[in-house]
Amino acid sequence: MMPFTAMFVFLNNNIRSRSGAASLLMLAAALLPLRAVAQSDQDQQQDPPSRVARLGYLQGSVSFQPAGESEWVQAVPNRPMTTGDKLWADNNSRAELQLGSAVIRLSANTGFSFLNLDDRTAQLQLTSGIVNINVRHLDHDDVFEVDTPNQAFSIFRSGSYRIEASEDGSYTVVSVRQGEGESTGNGQNFTVHAGQRATFSGTDTLRADVVQIGGPDAFDNWADGRDHRYESSRSAQYVSHDVVGYDDLDDYGDWRDNRE
Repeated sequence: MMPFTAMFVFLNNNIRSRSGAASLLMLAAALLPLRAVAQSDQDQQQDPPSRVARLGYLQGSVSFQPAGESEWVQAVPNRPMTTGDKLWADNNSRAELQLGSAVIRLSANTGFSFLNLDDRTAQLQLTSGIVNINVRHLDHDDVFEVDTPNQAFSIFRSGSYRIEASEDGSYTVVSVRQGEGESTGNGQNFTVHAGQRATFSGTDTLRADVVQIGGPDAFDNWADGRDHRYESSRSAQYVSHDVVGYDDLDDYGDWRDNRE
């Protein structure tokens, strides 16, 4: 199957209406989760995942480990990811995962995986490193959780979040620029509000140190720049933000209204 962006280039040559373009893009997005890998007869009978993330951007050296496999391979753009898949962003590397309703960005030296991903649940695992998460919208029955070695952080509403996990697993830092969430560990719960930075240390007993959030660093500024790309995308005028990869269309085609 040709890549998603290439498919759009091919289709765009014949698109003349706004509604037709959006319909064709929806079809292309629906085809994205298909994986061109060999499977046993038993695997072929299983239902495909109901929701996938798209590996939309890579910088530097990023490795991918498919669920159930022991070998790591080089990650490639447009790769779908679902439950059990893992990513590792090496030194001086970054990655971006697109979920439609949210965007997850990995900093350098970061280990990440999906513990559970379906229509209502996004449960992420951060083994070490830093992730920046922009949640565009969250329904009341949606679950969005980030697990680290010593706690689990549940996102309660749309907003901008940053989670850091230490390499030895002894502490987690949660920064909430916009939104609200709750950290849970060993039966203890701590709410983190917008504008707060909370450091959760300990494994047997969770200790919280909450301060006001500081200024952005280079990784935050990069994430903000990527968000601006989405907000200023011309394709966003025609396509829902929930369509994974819509912003890439700006680089590979044009939109034309049918003025009949």
